[in-house]
Amino acid sequence: MAFVIWPPVQSFYMENDMAIIQRLVRHLCTICMIGATTAITTLVLLILTEILLRSVFDSSLLVTEEFAGYLVSGAIILALAPTFHDGAMIRLTLLSDCLSENHRKVLELCMTLIALFVVLFWARYILRAALKLFDRGVTSPGVFAFPLWIPEGVTLFGLVSLAVVIFAHGLNLIWPKASVNTNEGAIDYGD
Repeated sequence: MAFVIWPPVQSFYMENDMAIIQRLVRHLCTICMIGATTAITTLVLLILTEILLRSVFDSSLLVTEEFAGYLVSGAIILALAPTFHDGAMIRLTLLSDCLSENHRKVLELCMTLIALFVVLFWARYILRAALKLFDRGVTSPGVFAFPLWIPEGVTLFGLVSLAVVIFAHGLNLIWPKASVNTNEGAIDYGD
């Protein structure tokens, strides 16, 4: 015996679920943008401090290069989810522009599933690496022994956020009436 939900009730639940996913995506993108902005601001302050110390005091922090690498990679990874959500990633549309609307949506759904698989595959290995680094207590070999699981954890958070945004985009392709507002243009993260 099949369980059938009355269509308006099913539509109501789907719209509520999509609204929850939409809020989750918005909050994740906000957190990622705050993290990326903080990383870039910290990078600028770190470089300015290093310049000041070298030119005025003939000294150095000795960790600027190492931390600059962590901050740049963190900013890039954290910016991926909001960039995808805003539709600001570079897209190659040579093939999809030649297709009909239905075929274009099927192709985009296939590409979305492939992208989700790749991001989750990457996140799985980052998770394993972060757990291994945490369990072994591995630190950077530089002057300041920085725990290496922290940059891996930031990378993992950025990838999981990207996976959630890609998943929401896929849902938006399948159920466009219950839109999740992915790839709709610039979004103000101040709300």
